[in-house]
Amino acid sequence: MKKIIAAVLFTSFCAIAFAAKVTVRIEPGTAWKKRAPQCAVWIEDENHEYLGTVFVTKSASKKTWKFSPKQGRPESLPVWYNSTKISPDKPADKTFDAVTSATPKKNIIKEQTFPLKTGKTYFVVAEVNQSFDYNEHWTKKNSDVNGQPSVIYAEQFTFQEKHNEFLLHFTGTGSIDGKSGIINKSNEQTLSTAKEIISEIQVYVE
Repeated sequence: MKKIIAAVLFTSFCAIAFAAKVTVRIEPGTAWKKRAPQCAVWIEDENHEYLGTVFVTKSASKKTWKFSPKQGRPESLPVWYNSTKISPDKPADKTFDAVTSATPKKNIIKEQTFPLKTGKTYFVVAEVNQSFDYNEHWTKKNSDVNGQPSVIYAEQFTFQEKHNEFLLHFTGTGSIDGKSGIINKSNEQTLSTAKEIISEIQVYVE
């Protein structure tokens, strides 16, 4: 009986949600150009359901593209758009004022608070993309203005009340035309400068 009670208490404890501060530090790589890349970082639960955005660049959120077509730029951050269910052809109807900014020319440090449960698994996902980033595999003919597809970095973690620190790792690429949120895991060998936009992504959860 004592063991059963202890198990119930432990399960209840694990279900408690804490206000966890998630801090992301993005270090630009050698391909971080004057034509600032688009970037988003967000949190997903253990089933890869979207929980919230830590950071997203203004053009992607506010749709402040120059000479943008009617459908917007879905190819810029296709995985983020599909995860958030935000339409790329109009400004987001969700409030991102606290997390949105123009793409800076140096490292990014952003933080947000999320209700996370102890003992539960979560994912931190980042997506970055640079328009007109062509190479021998991704030309204007087969990729239009996008060039190389968006690059996805991610890492899973089990939330504990104590400090969690980890790096995100390359996990695939987004849709070249923005028509889906599927992550392609077979394009790594076709990438060049796209993998040099970001040098490192550190995440701190406490």
